[in-house]
Amino acid sequence: MTKKQITSASPSDTALGRRGRAGRLVWWSASVLVAITLVAYLPAIVSGGFIWDDDDYLLNNPNLQDVEGLARLWVPRVTRQYYPLTFTTFWIEHTLWGFHPLGYHLVNVLLHAANALLVWRLFTTLRVPGAWMIAAVFALHPVHVESVAWITERKNVLAGCFYLLAALAYLRFDAARFDGAGSGGAPDDADGRRPWRWYAAAQLLFVAALLSKSITCSLPAALILALLWLRRPLSAARLLPLAPMFAVGLLLALHTAHLERSNVGAAGAEFDFSFAEHLLIASRALLFYPWKLLAPWPLVFIYPKWSPDPSILLTWWPIGLLLGIAAAVVILWRRRCRGPALALAFSAGTIFPALGFFNIYPMRYSFVADHFQYLASLGVIALIVGGLARWFAPATVSRALAAVALLVLGGITWHQSTQYAGAEILWRRTIEANPGCWMCHNNLGNILTRRGEAEAALPHYRAALAANPDHYQSQWNLAAALDMLQRHAEAVEQWRLVLAHEQATGGDWAMLGTSLNQADRTDEAVDTYLEAIGRWPRHLTLRLKLGRALVRLNRPDEAVEHFEVVLAADPANAGVRGFVARWYEDRGNHAQALRHHRLAVQHAATDRDAVVATFALARFLALCPDTSYRDPGEALRLAEPLSRATGGVTRWSSIRWRPPTPASGGTPPPSPRRGERCSAPGSPVGTRRWFRRSKPASRRTERRQVNRERHPSRSTARGRERRAGGDQAPARLPPGDRLGGADWDRAGPAVGRAQPLFALAG
Repeated sequence: MTKKQITSASPSDTALGRRGRAGRLVWWSASVLVAITLVAYLPAIVSGGFIWDDDDYLLNNPNLQDVEGLARLWVPRVTRQYYPLTFTTFWIEHTLWGFHPLGYHLVNVLLHAANALLVWRLFTTLRVPGAWMIAAVFALHPVHVESVAWITERKNVLAGCFYLLAALAYLRFDAARFDGAGSGGAPDDADGRRPWRWYAAAQLLFVAALLSKSITCSLPAALILALLWLRRPLSAARLLPLAPMFAVGLLLALHTAHLERSNVGAAGAEFDFSFAEHLLIASRALLFYPWKLLAPWPLVFIYPKWSPDPSILLTWWPIGLLLGIAAAVVILWRRRCRGPALALAFSAGTIFPALGFFNIYPMRYSFVADHFQYLASLGVIALIVGGLARWFAPATVSRALAAVALLVLGGITWHQSTQYAGAEILWRRTIEANPGCWMCHNNLGNILTRRGEAEAALPHYRAALAANPDHYQSQWNLAAALDMLQRHAEAVEQWRLVLAHEQATGGDWAMLGTSLNQADRTDEAVDTYLEAIGRWPRHLTLRLKLGRALVRLNRPDEAVEHFEVVLAADPANAGVRGFVARWYEDRGNHAQALRHHRLAVQHAATDRDAVVATFALARFLALCPDTSYRDPGEALRLAEPLSRATGGVTRWSSIRWRPPTPASGGTPPPSPRRGERCSAPGSPVGTRRWFRRSKPASRRTERRQVNRERHPSRSTARGRERRAGGDQAPARLPPGDRLGGADWDRAGPAVGRAQPLFALAG
């Protein structure tokens, strides 16, 4: 192109060139914003894991497994909090990549990067100086790591995305309706579409934000502040479209507050504060959040919880400081400096639901948390960065200082992101910064206990109780860890402390009884169970453990009474059913024994229970001394399927033959000698034996020596009599004499082949 051609270029061509360069600059700026966000949060993306509350929201959430669960997520009270849109994103991701944490962390970081772009666009629309720098600080500020690197806080970044989109849509609607109106007719926006489409989009996006997290209910008030910043008159026509947003936001905010008390558990003595205490908590929190934005070190997952005591005069200092700041802001407003008043009003109004006037569950541990100010931080960040951008020209020095500031913020964010690699590292770092965090000590102790390091967990449980002596769960965990370490005497004393707590349950009494049993104090255990049953007569675990303790004390008759109560409420309890059936067998009550054996088969809850119950019933029908209850045919029908399940490779081992009864008649033939092979018709010779295989000679010799030492007269005199023929030992019956004929030829081997399956099931 020649010089003459350049000078003759049209103004439209020059404008297009400038627009193209501006477009490329916007794309480069947006790419840099996304890139620095991804780099700063790289540790969370690559090595981030699941931490506190992620199990409730993700890992143990049954509604993420199927399409029906997706529908249930939109029903109130199915989840602890009604954030169905947040849970829907989890459902989609679980369908795509299961429980791999990388995908969830990556989505969180991408949403945060998108929010940074929307912040840039929003403050450009509001004509705030330094809009890109505001967005960059928002993207890299370490106070937001808790919202981005914690999977559960998807609700923050997702709600923030819809919140910012709704704000942009409403501002577009307001500008198109009023600023773009002509002299006649309804105004159209710049794209030629009617402005009410932007209004409908704003309404839908606002509802989506509320269904992601209801703290976004303050958006209508924030829009009024934005209109004031743009110096647009607040006429009735301008404010009326915000009325539906106020109504919907208030409705869902009140619903969330109700769920916090009734469904999440933000109620009780820990949340019983007077108005003065609420005021002290809120005033100090209102100062805490801007300070953390100015000085983001150290950042703690659980901050120390202060004690609001209105009787101490010095505790009222935050109120005085806030009044001084408010006075200064009013003076600036009167001098036509609106920025500080609007920015601080936005921050205070956005974070107001989490200041302490309403009970929220995290107040059990701390009155403040970094993730509470994810959106509220925009007011303070815009005030500081926008003010600096206005007073300092974009010179090289100011740009260098901005780059250093972003580098420092990004470095702290990188460091903070590393602690979200897993729950253990998170609790350890939190304890380093806040040694009095009883919840952190308790949770770390639980991790160590589950890993088999109960000894290492004990100091953490004791530290939790030192910080909060009345914490029921820490008391319980300490007692359970002592039991795990076989320190039952200490565990008994700790369980007694647990029982003194108002939250103690019948299960805790059962745990005390178990510790007493394991400490060989069974009599005390029985007394403990009886006392607890007096308070909880229908507590099945107490009945069951009492029955077992009575069996241990050789009082089976009393035990069966309690076992019968257990079986009446829980017919599928296979272990109890089998004990009761055997007890009736030993007492000769074969009718009740048969009834319980049949009920055990009928109510078997698992394959294992079905195998054990079926084998026990077949055994009873084959071996019952009373011939009126003996049924070889049914025993055969029950045993043959079990025999096929074992592949037929078994031996007849566990059934010990009883002496013949007068009802059966006949004299038992002599037992086969040890090692003699079975010769019953229909069974492969040399593959099965009808009796228990003998124990190794070394164990048999050792057992005989022990018996001689315990019973010298019996082991010598009776032995000599037997060898002399004076006392014949009772012989075990061969199978043919019990069932007789062809029935035994099939039933005996079939029941025998089922025996290994019984052994495996047991």
